[in-house]
Amino acid sequence: MELRRLRYFLVVAEELSFTRASRKLAIAQPPLSRQIQRLEEELGVRLLDRTTRNLRLTDAGHFFKERMTGILRTTDSVVKTTRQIAGGGRCIDVGIATCSLYDQIAGFVQIFGAQTMEAAVKTVFQDSVALQLEGLRTREIHIGFSCQSVQDDVIASELLLEEPLLIAASACHPGVDDAFIGLRIFRETPLILYSREDLLRYDERIAVCFAKRQPVVHLHARNVREALQMAGKGIGFTLVPESFSGLPIEGVVYRSIPGARMSVQVFINYRKHDRSPAVASLRDFIRKKFEVGITINS
Repeated sequence: MELRRLRYFLVVAEELSFTRASRKLAIAQPPLSRQIQRLEEELGVRLLDRTTRNLRLTDAGHFFKERMTGILRTTDSVVKTTRQIAGGGRCIDVGIATCSLYDQIAGFVQIFGAQTMEAAVKTVFQDSVALQLEGLRTREIHIGFSCQSVQDDVIASELLLEEPLLIAASACHPGVDDAFIGLRIFRETPLILYSREDLLRYDERIAVCFAKRQPVVHLHARNVREALQMAGKGIGFTLVPESFSGLPIEGVVYRSIPGARMSVQVFINYRKHDRSPAVASLRDFIRKKFEVGITINS
């Protein structure tokens, strides 16, 4: 069974029009129609109902489309990975999962890509650490960055950075200029979170810091900068890594958390037996960047 015919069928099944499908595939309509007919003959079933004015899938066609979409996606991934292995890793896919330093890490990766001739580099954002772990195992990505260690028998995790969390609040908030700031002054102030996993990461430690009395409500921002802008306007307060204290956000003051050991961590995750020189070079490049230190001021 030819992969080309399968791909043709999926486009026709998606468009439900030989005219639109032929345009999308950049081939003439009659040859496309013949290829679909030969696929049906090979299978011994009818995939498309051509008796009605509008082209539609038969029940068998619906099933075939659903299953073949996943199979071809897997096939493409296998082909891509095989070529990467044979070529010594000419493309590096980097995943960043729910990390407050996303912009900075992505910037480092971009600099590496511009400086190296070893491989092309692509960065993708991942919604969860679990997705990153799966991506590393299936070779969808070569390196991952996350706020959690994900090491196991296949994956190695290295701690790149650990820094304290600071309170970021409005300069007009009562008590922020006191010599000793107690968290009690924020008990009636909304806490602003800036990623889907912040709540899971910080809740236990926040509960301890607030003597098991949570802030009145959680608000959600799209990113750290937006959370800080909301804090500067007096909408609430947020917790940010110390490196963000250089951001010139109007109306925001940064204060350490008294009597609390709250910190944020950044890990680099990769396959233990990945022998790609380009991947090793990127790991070393990122390590050196973090050794110098991270300061966010723009």
